[in-house]
Amino acid sequence: MYDNCHVCNLKFSIEPGFYQGAAYVSYALQVLNSLIIFNILYWLLDIYWQQIVYYIFGSIVLLTPYIVVLSRTIWLYLFVSFDPKKKQ
Repeated sequence: MYDNCHVCNLKFSIEPGFYQGAAYVSYALQVLNSLIIFNILYWLLDIYWQQIVYYIFGSIVLLTPYIVVLSRTIWLYLFVSFDPKKKQ
């Protein structure tokens, strides 16, 4: 993650531990991802639930880097207002 925004020069590291709350957002996104995958595979395909668990674990491993960045972005947007017209 960059130190500052290249558009408005916002410092992304607001305070130590600021992004600790993003872990909760990441957890919620991973649970949502797992529920969606489970329901799609369980109701649309005729496979055992043990195989579905392997697919869920695989998706968690593959999507974790994207989910972490997305959760940090969501956490930042919850606390910092963004004005595209404002340039520092």
